[in-house]
Amino acid sequence: MKKILRSIAFNSFSLFLTSQVFSGVRILGGLGAVLLSGAVLSLLSLTLKPVLKLLSFPINAITFGTFTIVINAIILYILTLFVKQISIHAFIWQGISYAGFVVPKFSFGTIMAFLLIAISLSCIKIALEWLTQS
Repeated sequence: MKKILRSIAFNSFSLFLTSQVFSGVRILGGLGAVLLSGAVLSLLSLTLKPVLKLLSFPINAITFGTFTIVINAIILYILTLFVKQISIHAFIWQGISYAGFVVPKFSFGTIMAFLLIAISLSCIKIALEWLTQS
């Protein structure tokens, strides 16, 4: 039970933080929508993700595990189908310039937005798990 509640909390916080960082993620409905989406994402990750990993094992083995990003993006897409308060759409990243290094403006299409958001959610959740391990 504690593991499930922790997963819901981490997924909810990851979704909230991602929606604050990327303009392509919108969560309507406030805290209730964030908690609901975290619960649904946890449920999808616990039930559907192992099945998708098993079905895509040959591709995942060939790509040394990087196909897991696509699986996470699929789970995220299914989340947007179930929870109507969450939407992920194409967006433009304005770029950054610091100390002579320039990363130019870049446009993310819908598929790339799902992949980027999936990577972001995974990184945030991994960091939270690392910070709270005992």
